[in-house]
Amino acid sequence: MIKHGETLIVGWNSEVSRDISNLYQAPIWPYLSQKHPNIGNVVAELDRGIARFCQLLNMMKECSEISEKLFQNFIALIIQIGNSTSKLRTKLNGFFVNPVKCLANRHSDILPTTEGGGVLRYVKEIDQFVPNVFCDLKELDFVCEQILENCQKHKKLEGGGSTVWFKIYKEDPFVCLEFIDDIEGDFQLNSKGGLKIVREFCEQYGCCLDINNPSDNESKSIKISLISITN
Repeated sequence: MIKHGETLIVGWNSEVSRDISNLYQAPIWPYLSQKHPNIGNVVAELDRGIARFCQLLNMMKECSEISEKLFQNFIALIIQIGNSTSKLRTKLNGFFVNPVKCLANRHSDILPTTEGGGVLRYVKEIDQFVPNVFCDLKELDFVCEQILENCQKHKKLEGGGSTVWFKIYKEDPFVCLEFIDDIEGDFQLNSKGGLKIVREFCEQYGCCLDINNPSDNESKSIKISLISITN
């Protein structure tokens, strides 16, 4: 049993404790704690449980005979740490997502325009091996939908461009989602609804937002730089 406990400690110290330390120091912590105000308590509970388990294990090593009470405390701590780990994993899993699964990448290669029954060509350039990012996938999907709808809405019946490009790529310490189009009009982030939601999403998850609205007829772009989650 002591040998099993030592194996658990090695695993917790090399993985769980390290992840807890990284979580506190990561740039996502302020945003994650806003989403889950009690996550600090869950992390502290797990940290205390591991520390107490180490103390109990040392006590057991020094005992020539392990009492029933000591054994019960040992088992109870294993269960407590397991429950705390499960709670933390549940809170984190929904916010560590693969950006390649976003709506913009799942979309077909044609975007129907809002007016006139026209279509836009939709070209994707995707790095399939980018790390996970910190956000909610449903909220990211909604943001992608707003950007694509903005392109569809502003395409005129005659003249102007006809192509939207979507890219996913790594740019340490971020994973970038970039939309580029050659359609008339600018990206207006302060308008009601629509692209205002993009700005609010970035503020909520600590993303960087870059807009390029050229003065001439060159392509414009909007880039969302999401915080990457690396092992």
